[in-house]
Amino acid sequence: MISRRKNKNLPFPILVVLLVLGFISPTWAQDNPSKRGTAVPVEEAPLLDGVLDDAVWGVAVELSDFRQKDPDQGALVSEATTVRVIYTEEAIYFGFRCDDSQPADIIATERRRDEDLTKDDSVAILLDTFYDRRNAFLFRTNSLGAQYDALLTDEGLDVNVSWDEKWESAAVRNENGWTAEIMIPFKSLRMGHEQELVWGLEIERLVRRKNEAAYWNTYDRDFQFEDVSRAGTLDGLENISQGLTWRIKPFGLGGFEQTPDGMGGTKTDHIADIGLELVKYRPTPALTLDLTANTDFAQTE
Repeated sequence: MISRRKNKNLPFPILVVLLVLGFISPTWAQDNPSKRGTAVPVEEAPLLDGVLDDAVWGVAVELSDFRQKDPDQGALVSEATTVRVIYTEEAIYFGFRCDDSQPADIIATERRRDEDLTKDDSVAILLDTFYDRRNAFLFRTNSLGAQYDALLTDEGLDVNVSWDEKWESAAVRNENGWTAEIMIPFKSLRMGHEQELVWGLEIERLVRRKNEAAYWNTYDRDFQFEDVSRAGTLDGLENISQGLTWRIKPFGLGGFEQTPDGMGGTKTDHIADIGLELVKYRPTPALTLDLTANTDFAQTE
């Protein structure tokens, strides 16, 4: 005689929990990642030539384990990617090594500033310097060393591409892929004034021919690079300097103009003009005022 155990109905709250868990994807634990990178201080800045052969890069902690968002969510990158972060008192440096099994097929077409570098193989950095999880600076370069920068507000609700600051980039292609160096002066950023800073950090690498988008910290399909609140963190920044609170960029123009004098000859008029193309004043680490006076718009790109 075979006995049968009577089925009992599960309590309703437990049933709801099981149903919810049944619909959660395996990447549920990735919703709130918390990778942490460390910036290492150095006494001497590297030579910014795109080649990571300076001794100072050897002391940096590698950031790796990049994961694909597309095309294969959560998979390791198909081409190895490593990033190093060092800094001096005046600037922060990022060194990228982007391996590529087919270096001849690296896509690099754009050299102009602030053009769409996502059509090329490229790398990008998102820096949340106040660690408010809402606003950030975005820097991107390709294997030609082209530059794109933008100011992100309210998690990318506003992307200000007109924001342009002074920073440097250099890149070199080689038989293993390409490498790049980025230098961002601290005076080009707004940040807190604490002695020890923590920043939000996200890093992106695009391999365009594969339509592969990989990220250091977050890789969910619903993730956008501008989602500042989902960035990882960068620590190790201590005793840095933002330099002078004033930055002044004057201009001067000189020349002459010849016009007919009405009697068969010409007359010459001398032309001279001076002005202030840009004045930046930083009253606090969180606020920068931009002023102009008699701007020479002829020099505007």
